[in-house]
Amino acid sequence: MHSVAGPTSPKRRYRIALPDWGIGSDVVMLMLVVGVAVGIAVPVSIAVLSGAPLFGTTDRAAVEPTSARPSAAMVSRPVPGGLGASTPTPTSTAKPTPTATAKPTAKPTPRPTLDKKRPTITSRNPGPGAVGVAMNRAIRIVFSEPVRNASGATIQLVNVEAGWTVRSTVVYDAAKRTATLAPVLGMYPNTDYRVTILAGITDRAGNRLKPTSWTFRVGS
Repeated sequence: MHSVAGPTSPKRRYRIALPDWGIGSDVVMLMLVVGVAVGIAVPVSIAVLSGAPLFGTTDRAAVEPTSARPSAAMVSRPVPGGLGASTPTPTSTAKPTPTATAKPTAKPTPRPTLDKKRPTITSRNPGPGAVGVAMNRAIRIVFSEPVRNASGATIQLVNVEAGWTVRSTVVYDAAKRTATLAPVLGMYPNTDYRVTILAGITDRAGNRLKPTSWTFRVGS
């Protein structure tokens, strides 16, 4: 606070704010005193208070500093939902079209091969024309494949000389594909016997065994 006496009032006081002009405050005060003495105290005081440049000097405070400029982060933006706010348009996301996967072509189911082959007899003991067969000998017949209906009704033993059927038992072993015929009372010595295979024996597919017969001779 400095006191300056004017020509009209010796005790008038003024509050003078001294800007930074790059000169000493004593020089400024001297200039003000000189101005008051010549009757220009008021204009000088107004110029000083308003910060106007003197003697062509530019007040650095009048230049807007770079740091005072609003940055991009300080620029006010419209609040969502307020005036001028626009609702963002949702971006449509197209769903991918599923690619059709070709189904593998189903292979045709192969048809089962039909069994049209007849079963046959692969072994017979005693065989055709055998001689000297034991009186208590059992007759065994082996088939080419598992068969059905191999029993006393389809396998028989006949006394050729007497012409009758010998009472016998027939047992079939499916695992060995073998039928065994055994006379209940045995056979007579020095006698011819015939084994007869009748119709009715079949395999699992229904193919029929061809009827057949053979003869052998019992020893003494």
